[in-house]
Amino acid sequence: QEVRLAAANSEACLCQVTKSLSKAENELNTMSLSLERKEAEITSLSNAIKYQENQEILLQERLNKANQLITKQQENLMNLRLKEEDMKAAPNQSRFLEDSQPTKAENTKIQDQLKLQVQERKLLLKKISMLKEQLSSVTEGKK
Repeated sequence: QEVRLAAANSEACLCQVTKSLSKAENELNTMSLSLERKEAEITSLSNAIKYQENQEILLQERLNKANQLITKQQENLMNLRLKEEDMKAAPNQSRFLEDSQPTKAENTKIQDQLKLQVQERKLLLKKISMLKEQLSSVTEGKK
């Protein structure tokens, strides 16, 4: 009877161990499936990160090209503005040249008139000094 009792206890223990083992196997299978899902999720996320990094690189290249284009356009705009200012100034310069030629002619006339007036003044001064001499000689002759 003790042997039967020990065998029954052993059988019961064996059943419990078998149940525990079966439970552990089920848990292990569940964990394996969960691990596989998580690994697939990690792979998917890694691929998504690589894709986003590639997109970032492409966007950075596009941004650099756009910045270069903006810089070139700003330079072109500045050149156009300078040309426009030059063109606006050019008619004024030609107008100044046109205006300056009659002014030069007038200046030449005025300088010529001034020279004539200076000569006339010299002549008048000579005439005055001659008249003074004549006057002084007449005055002396009367004394």
